[in-house]
Amino acid sequence: AELFSEPAKIHYDQASQTARTVRDYNTGFSNCVPTGKYTAEFYLNGKRVSNLKTKIIDVPEFETYRSRDLNMSLCHPKGWTIKHAVDDRHGRHLVRGLANKDGKNVVYLFTFFAVRNPTPGPIKEVFVGRAWTWLKHIFKKSPSDDEFRKAIAKFSGCKAPIPRGAVLHKAWVMPDGMAHVAFVIGSYAKDGDACRVLNSVGNYYGRGDANELEPL
Repeated sequence: AELFSEPAKIHYDQASQTARTVRDYNTGFSNCVPTGKYTAEFYLNGKRVSNLKTKIIDVPEFETYRSRDLNMSLCHPKGWTIKHAVDDRHGRHLVRGLANKDGKNVVYLFTFFAVRNPTPGPIKEVFVGRAWTWLKHIFKKSPSDDEFRKAIAKFSGCKAPIPRGAVLHKAWVMPDGMAHVAFVIGSYAKDGDACRVLNSVGNYYGRGDANELEPL
């Protein structure tokens, strides 16, 4: 199997003397990382550091979904299918969904016009709430507002175990005035796929902004 050798962008924190890197499963707006085994290599002054223990990670077969309309893209397991939002009295929504192999709706993507003065509150929470409002208009059967808030609150990031019933989520606002939201239903994605998919979500044009964000 191939080893991924492209350098990663390192973020160094002078105060804590720590370094971290962010790497998603989408190499650009065209392709996902190919199936294979990957590991990290570290170099100091041009020489490979040989006394570090690093994991070799198996990356499963993923497919790329790209939407020019939403300016969003992601990687998803093979066999997941795209579902478009239905037309209703609220008009055509900038919403896309993906269903897993069992036909369960597992991913929702949203794009909004980000007004200059949104509803009071943290801006990312505002758009997560707006996405939930859209879902309630689109689907006849949906959880209550309280159940949705609890499912959102269960997710504290992909570094921690994902609780049952959690809704993984990401929200960000672009300089062009567009806001984007992604929901991943954790119970419908198996074997770590939920975080792999969430980590891959970004913009079709100008990727990278979403991958610097922490959960709301």
